[in-house]
Amino acid sequence: MKKMHFKMALVALFTLAFTFFYFISCRKGSSTAENTRQNVKAVLVNDILQLESISTIGDVYLPEGTTLQYTSQDSSEASIKLPAGYAFLKLDSVTGSYVTDTSKAIYFCKCTGKKDCIVMYFVTSKSFGCLQQNCTGNCIGGFKTTQQKVVGVVYIANDHLEVADSSIVQNMPVSEEGMRAIVQLPAVQAEAERSYDSLYAGRTRPDFSNIDPNNLPSGYFIGGFTVYGVKVGLVLPNDEAFLSSRPELRAMAGSPIPTCTCSDDAPGKKCELKKSKGPTGKVLLIFCWGCKTCTMTIKTTLKPVDTTIVTD
Repeated sequence: MKKMHFKMALVALFTLAFTFFYFISCRKGSSTAENTRQNVKAVLVNDILQLESISTIGDVYLPEGTTLQYTSQDSSEASIKLPAGYAFLKLDSVTGSYVTDTSKAIYFCKCTGKKDCIVMYFVTSKSFGCLQQNCTGNCIGGFKTTQQKVVGVVYIANDHLEVADSSIVQNMPVSEEGMRAIVQLPAVQAEAERSYDSLYAGRTRPDFSNIDPNNLPSGYFIGGFTVYGVKVGLVLPNDEAFLSSRPELRAMAGSPIPTCTCSDDAPGKKCELKKSKGPTGKVLLIFCWGCKTCTMTIKTTLKPVDTTIVTD
């Protein structure tokens, strides 16, 4: 009889312990599931998800105000519409040139095995990607392309070179390929030529074909400007006659050469000053390039006004 009571006590103790650990496991699993639900947002078929901050989709940065909506019933494709003033930057595989396009783009997720992957927005990382769902293989995501590949987003409302109003010369984040593409756009090159003609009016524009932006000739500095939502530099005269006519640039003339910093810590990556050339071979724009997103900094050390009186 005592043995039977002992066995019953053991069973009861085991049952209690099992129930306790099962309860704890369920709570943990429930918490994880809840965190996952809070970390992702679906782009519903009949609803539109509007971004409240800059987000990424692959190496492409999407501005605040971008809207997304599923275009397939299995949630594997979503259309992306940029807000007014923005355009997708694309590489034409036939012509090899970069173009801008204001129409919608389609992002897709594909399963390499059976079942589906779905397009999701991850709140914490502010990025779009593919959720495995019930896919038996790997999920592959990307923009749907025929002839033109999406490489970035540009702010086409900023189609004239404007003096940068901040010492931190970076605006809309853009990828390595995106930055290289922007300085090659015919519209941007034409705007750079127009600006140089205006800035050098009444004086000879030097031949900067072989210029090293990290080692400027004496008497010049790199002024910071914005175009298409990114910051670039122009090589300008560093003398009193010029600075008196363009006082908004004087603060940049005190530190002639900008510095570049990298947004990521990937081994072997280095962000540095580069130059672009137009069709005539002239140096048009100076920019930071070499990693995922580079930031150009121009120290606004005010250069004092030259009050020297020249006498014969």
